[in-house]
Amino acid sequence: MPAEVGIASLLFAIGTAMPWIMPSVTGMYLYAGITGFGYGVYSAIDQTLNVDVLPNKEEAGKDLGILNLATTLGQAAGPTITSTVKTATGALRLHSPSPSSWPCTPPCSCCAFRR
Repeated sequence: MPAEVGIASLLFAIGTAMPWIMPSVTGMYLYAGITGFGYGVYSAIDQTLNVDVLPNKEEAGKDLGILNLATTLGQAAGPTITSTVKTATGALRLHSPSPSSWPCTPPCSCCAFRR
């Protein structure tokens, strides 16, 4: 199992580097495909390991449901809470450049890719 984790991590790393290696639309497609495949392999292995360490195999569905709920709630609550705090405190301007500093009007290729 460790070899598969290493291969999945390597695929994810290679995919993440694709926009720097090939700064074009093709590079972004390769980034999405390779990184998505690597993460999918890693997630499948992770789920297999989760099933292997469950204390009671008869309640595997319930336990995996609780694990999924904990993961999903964090992913849903994080952006919601962050955007609420940033909006309430006025911190939105600290992290988001103003549109007047953009070289053109998005969506355009020059904002996403440097030529």
